[in-house]
Amino acid sequence: WAIEQLEYYAYLNSMDTRYSFFIPTNDALTRYIDPVSFGQTKTLLFKFYYDSKATTPIGQVKASIWNYDLTTGTIGDSIPKMASSAQILDRLQDMLNYHTVIGDVEDGNTYYQTKGGGELKISQASQGEGYMQVSGGFQIEKGSPITVSKIYDESKDGNGKTYIMDDEPLMSGKNSVYDVLSQHEEFSAFRDLLSGSDYLETVHNKLYACVSTNISLFNTYHYTVYVPVNDSIKALNL
Repeated sequence: WAIEQLEYYAYLNSMDTRYSFFIPTNDALTRYIDPVSFGQTKTLLFKFYYDSKATTPIGQVKASIWNYDLTTGTIGDSIPKMASSAQILDRLQDMLNYHTVIGDVEDGNTYYQTKGGGELKISQASQGEGYMQVSGGFQIEKGSPITVSKIYDESKDGNGKTYIMDDEPLMSGKNSVYDVLSQHEEFSAFRDLLSGSDYLETVHNKLYACVSTNISLFNTYHYTVYVPVNDSIKALNL
């Protein structure tokens, strides 16, 4: 449904590039943590479901919204308001971009960049169905990779492979660079220098709540951050 509504088929059917496409099952799509809520006071979980009795295509996919406890992984009470059509399409488009890798994820590497600019971690790919594991940023942070239950190989006459996941969708990470620095005492000197600067923000452009403490110098570009350990900072006699 999402592929058709967002015309993603034109992208996936291209024969100019090889694709690795990850698909969460309907059951897995009942466990989607809304990344937009990471920067809010309450974390929310979407339970997507298909309504075959809907009178229009745009109403065939719905989503109820539930409170979610990130610390315990517990789903709380549902909220009265259902997700709007705009919210559903927005979240599904984000998922499509995060579940698509341009290239072969079985070529022996560990990390791959998605179409949307995120990262996936692949392990045990050579062992195939029931053993191959994939993690988005969120799965990496909580240490719970998703096992690929089924692989459809269309690389001979098509343009890649499709990987089925039963547990949950791949989701981007919650931790910011500042969060990672705070979790490692060996980076504390660099973190303290950063904290004394004007480069941290919790609200972007005075409008948008950040998921955590963000570095204002960064935009949507894909960054790699090199961090000196405490001894290196102390050696500068700052």
